[in-house]
Parts: sequence; structure tokens; C-alpha cells
Amino acid sequence: MSINADSGITLAKSQEIVDYSPPLTRSKARALAAKENTSSISEKVTASLKQSMDARKRKRCKVSKLPLGGISNIVLSAEEAAMAGAPQGPLIKVSVLTSDCFKASADPEAELKLVTTLIGTALKKEDWAAQFAALNTIRSLCLFHPEMLKSHMGPVASFVHSSVRSLRSSMARNAMHCVRDMYTAGVVPLLDSSILTESVQCLITHCGSKQNFMAAIATEMVEGMLLLVPLELLMPTLCTAAEMKNAAAAGQAMVFVEKCLAKLGVGKQPGAGLPSSLVESDLGCVLVAAVCGSEGKHEAGRAASKKCLRRFRRAMGQGDFEKYAKAALPVQQFYTAMKHSAKPIPKGRTSMSKRAAFTKKLSIRERLKQLPE
Repeated sequence: MSINADSGITLAKSQEIVDYSPPLTRSKARALAAKENTSSISEKVTASLKQSMDARKRKRCKVSKLPLGGISNIVLSAEEAAMAGAPQGPLIKVSVLTSDCFKASADPEAELKLVTTLIGTALKKEDWAAQFAALNTIRSLCLFHPEMLKSHMGPVASFVHSSVRSLRSSMARNAMHCVRDMYTAGVVPLLDSSILTESVQCLITHCGSKQNFMAAIATEMVEGMLLLVPLELLMPTLCTAAEMKNAAAAGQAMVFVEKCLAKLGVGKQPGAGLPSSLVESDLGCVLVAAVCGSEGKHEAGRAASKKCLRRFRRAMGQGDFEKYAKAALPVQQFYTAMKHSAKPIPKGRTSMSKRAAFTKKLSIRERLKQLPE
């Protein structure tokens, strides 16, 4: 025992003090046991999760870079490869590079030989990693050594177009960038309409894709071609693409046709006529495509097709346009062309037949007054 000198009160030592607690009832004992079990289970789960995360960090796969940019090889550990459902064969990670990420090759001739070898083997063996690497090499050659590709454009263009149609989105995106690089470098012979037609059809197909990111990339590439390719050569290929069964793709093709006519200045001034660069055969092709597109299912395509018809009618004049359309189109399409080429009624105004419906109707009393006596 110890005595406090100030107060004179006797205090017990700390080790001798015993806290009083009431006796446990059955309900309190069950609640306490359940609480201890819950806390022990949560601690065990937390510990196991921490161990698994540490194990994943230790066994993280190693990535070894390949010589070509945008491609890396993923190597699984022995434990990951032995797991059920583990992927078989080599694993490749790819990324689509922009044009400014490429660098000039030290040995372009060796790369050209490698490309010509990969073009044949990659498609036959369906080796998509080699196919992606070949696309990167073609893009590099287009940017820094375009003259070396001009003599090999036939097989190279065919390989790129088949890659654009690939079901792998990364492959198709890289191939679309490759198409843009080919036309930017000027390695595609524009007089060979087969390559140009194939390029446009590949890109227009993706313009009608339900995947918005693929449609956006393809639209960007076609808009770039409007600046790189003469419009007189591009319009017939777009009209051919407008005959696709995919309504969205056909509609987008007509949107680009209308942009071509706008850039050529067709219909800018009434009665000014058509530009001399527009051949009569191309005019007939565009006219037929516009008539078909004006009755299409794609809303933007319908609007663009009608705008094309109005441009022709405004540029040629009412009489000349009617004569040309009557000679070039069947009867039903002729009436469709004349219907959709007419100037639309501005919003807020109504035709005379519609105005008659809004006139004030006479009451019965007013009608009786107008009857003869």
C-alpha cells in the first residue's frame, strides 16, 4: 500500500488493482465468439490476397523487345505456362505507331528483301506478328525510301489491302495508316485505277463499321486521300464503293462524293457549267450513284446524294440537266432525279396546298348567309 502525503488517502498498487466486469451471459458469449471468428476469417483472407499479389509481382512476365518498333515478345514464366488454359505458342504485344515515330533504316535494301519474303510467308502461314512487322517496314520505307517501293507496288499494295480487311483491329489500324503513308509518299501509280479502287473500297468498308474507333480512323484516312489524290480520279472509285451492300458504307461513300464536288466548285454559281476536268462518263457514274443514294437507308448518305443532284442541276441549268438526266437514266430514276434535285422548301414556309389547309373555315351561319335567297 502507498500513502499520498497531500490527501492522506491510501491507494493500492497498480498491479493489485483488478477491474470489475459483469458475468457473461450466453447471448453475449455467442456474439463475442462470432465476432472473433469473423475477424480471424477477414485476417486470413487479407493475408492470402497479399501473398498472391506479392507472388504475381515476383513472377511478372519478362518482355523482350524485337528490332522493329511497336512489337514486343511476351515470355510466360514456367508456372504461368503450366496453368490450365494458358495460351499456347508465342505471345506478341503490338502497338500502332504514328508516322513521326519511325526512323530511317540503316540498311533499306535488306529491309526490302525482308518485306518481299514476309509478304508471301506471313499470309500463307497466318503469322500475324510477321505480318504486322512487314507493315511497319513498308511504312518506314514509304517515309524515308519511297523510290525503292515503286517497282514492288503490285504485291505490296495487295498485301496492305488484305491487312486492312483483317479481323484484328490492331492489324487493320496499322494497315490503314500504311495506306495513308503510301499515298503521301507518292509510291502508288495513280494511273493504275485497280490499286486506287481497292484502297478506297477497303477504307470505305471500315467507314461503315459499327466500331466507332475503326470508323473514325477510316474516315480520317479517306479525308486525307481527298487532299492527296486528284478528285477526278477519286470520284469514280467512290461511286463504285457507293454500290456496297452495307448501307452505312455506301452512305459514307456518297458523303465523300459530295465533298469532291464541293472542292471542284460544282454548283457554286448557277449556270456556270461543269468543270472541264470532269469527264462525261464520270458525270454519268456520279449521277447514277446519287440517284440510288437519294433513296438509301443511310441518313447522311441520302442528304449528300440529294445535295449532289442539286449541285448538278444548279451548274447545268434546268433544261440541260433535264435533257441529260432523261438520256442517261431510266424513266423511274429520271423522275427520282428531278424530284430530289429540286430546291427544297425552306423551313417555316409551306407550299400553296399546305397553306390552303390553314385557311379559316366558314361557320354554318356564314354559309347560310351566302346561300341564294
